[in-house]
Amino acid sequence: MSTRAARRRGPGAGEWLKAIEAAAWLTLASCVVRALPFRIYARLLGKPAPAVSSAGDVPSARAGASAGASTPAAPVTDSRPRGGARALGRAANPPPWHTTCLVRVVAGALMLRMRGMPRETVVGVAQHDVDKREFHAWLISGDEPISGTHQSSNYVPIWTFR
Repeated sequence: MSTRAARRRGPGAGEWLKAIEAAAWLTLASCVVRALPFRIYARLLGKPAPAVSSAGDVPSARAGASAGASTPAAPVTDSRPRGGARALGRAANPPPWHTTCLVRVVAGALMLRMRGMPRETVVGVAQHDVDKREFHAWLISGDEPISGTHQSSNYVPIWTFR
């Protein structure tokens, strides 16, 4: 069966299992984000890396690539991150409860970590009004956007975890 015909049929059993797994990770991440301070669960996201080399840097076209970062994440050569991104999207839209970008990123980072996949989690502050302290988090695996990257160009990275 062609890929186009398979897409018309809808998600298969494997896609539903990924969505169920993503819903479980979203549930766990939601509890962790609500119950623990960021400094504690930030360790789940990876090791901190430099986020910005100078005060005026803007995220690159890679949707969250951190300026001044020492080593880029390894390129992704398979479709597993894309499947995880679809599963996260399916489980989070519409969720049975409100999920923030941070909850989705924590869940996605944990899913990638369990699979040994490269991941880069970025937390940024809004460029337009720094006084409001508006934050956003996004997740990338290699060059593959996983979660939150569609809005990342409006934010300046302040923390990066790999």
